[in-house]
Amino acid sequence: MNIQICGIDHEIQKVDAWRSNQVKAAYRELLMTLINQRGVQAICEEADGVEETVGHQFAQQLGLTSGWTNIDMPEQDRRDAGIFEEQMNRLPVQRDGAVPTHFEGGAFCLDLKNGTHLFCPRVPSDAVREDYMCQRVIEGAGDANSVLVLCGNFHIEGLAARLGQLGNSMQTDAVYNYDWYDSGN
Repeated sequence: MNIQICGIDHEIQKVDAWRSNQVKAAYRELLMTLINQRGVQAICEEADGVEETVGHQFAQQLGLTSGWTNIDMPEQDRRDAGIFEEQMNRLPVQRDGAVPTHFEGGAFCLDLKNGTHLFCPRVPSDAVREDYMCQRVIEGAGDANSVLVLCGNFHIEGLAARLGQLGNSMQTDAVYNYDWYDSGN
């Protein structure tokens, strides 16, 4: 299976996101480009608690053969797995210094474009969530040959590694790689 993972932030994925019209339009254009260029048949999205997402809307409008699947681990499953508290207690740390937005060895760094950045460390329970997400992608993809996975920027590498180990062809990208992207922070 060919899998394209696109890292997002959870605000931009909402149909009613508070971002500028320019950013919302650019995000929609990026998703449509990925869907068309790759012949996407299924969209799998980390979308817990989001009323309606652009990805879900596109899957419905385009009648994708394998449709749309929410791959996020529900709160009760996190509680049952004993990871809820660790996930909820992780707090990003604002640090001085401008750095490019990127993922590096165990942390996601978000440039706030004001001379500071957020340092968001990984915690052990992230692996449990990504195992869950990986399984949901496989289930949600069904017979699809081409799948678009939309997940938080934090999970790009973990999901790509897991899905790649299963023999899938992987490609990754993130909205923060585009000049139009604004984190809104």
